[in-house]
Amino acid sequence: MGLSQNPVSIGAGLTGNESKVARLLAEGLRREEIAQQLNVSISTVKFHLENVYRKLGVHNQVGAVAEFLGDPRVKDDGDLG
Repeated sequence: MGLSQNPVSIGAGLTGNESKVARLLAEGLRREEIAQQLNVSISTVKFHLENVYRKLGVHNQVGAVAEFLGDPRVKDDGDLG
């Protein structure tokens, strides 16, 4: 199963585009790189990231990646718990 179809993205109700953005973020790409790879604007990436954060119940990129990858050791504030 690929990262874009992981149980977290399905359970959180992420759209296909939101899952793609979350997967690329989890791979370590910056917003600008994600926009370039998906051939969209940076504002579109920001829009999708805001939706990802809301749906995953997090407030930052570290929290989103941790939730997306299913790592319970990382708290929403980005600190290892």
